Amino acid sequence: NARVVILDDGVLPGSKKRIDEFHGQYPSKTEILRREDKAGFKAGNLNHALRQIQDSFEYFIVSDSDGILPEDFIQSLLPYFNLGDQVGFVQACCKAPEAGMSSFAEDMGPQLRVHWKHFMPYHNEFGFVMFYGHSAMIKTSVWKEAGGFPEVVSEDLAFSSKIREQGYYRVFAEEVWTMEEVPGDYSRFRKRHEKWVRGTTKKKKKNAWALL
Repeated sequence: NARVVILDDGVLPGSKKRIDEFHGQYPSKTEILRREDKAGFKAGNLNHALRQIQDSFEYFIVSDSDGILPEDFIQSLLPYFNLGDQVGFVQACCKAPEAGMSSFAEDMGPQLRVHWKHFMPYHNEFGFVMFYGHSAMIKTSVWKEAGGFPEVVSEDLAFSSKIREQGYYRVFAEEVWTMEEVPGDYSRFRKRHEKWVRGTTKKKKKNAWALL
């Protein structure tokens, strides 16, 4: 009882063709949404799609193109929303694939599991549970109340902060695991972390006092 909506923000003809072919194999289960401009980064892409489907779904899942979700992902996360009306989203864990990675990715993969298995569980009790931009289920009404995802580079942190200021809490589901790719070389690894650091610093400089 779910629908897969592919938000194609790409520009390469080859990628577009592959997506169209995939949709052709599963026309009743998938839908493709594209937009003319690329404003607002990833958040702009998400908001563009959600504005079109928001009235049809009480919850939605965000998954990146490299995400692999377990078959029972929806059934595993939905019960957490029964904890109270103030639960805005539920974040699952992420780990690296067990095969098909470069030697660099294999070396870096374990740190991903350490982060989710040993660092994140404490946040349910003592810290700030953040939406990591993927592998999470979000209540559509909360997304609406927040005015959508803030269209900045670190939309995940900005959204998490905004709904916390509005009185909503987030839950970390430490027993639900998804998979995501690890950068295959140092250059890609550094590029990703530089994006995280810049986005987080910019967000904190602008909104730290409001969140505190």
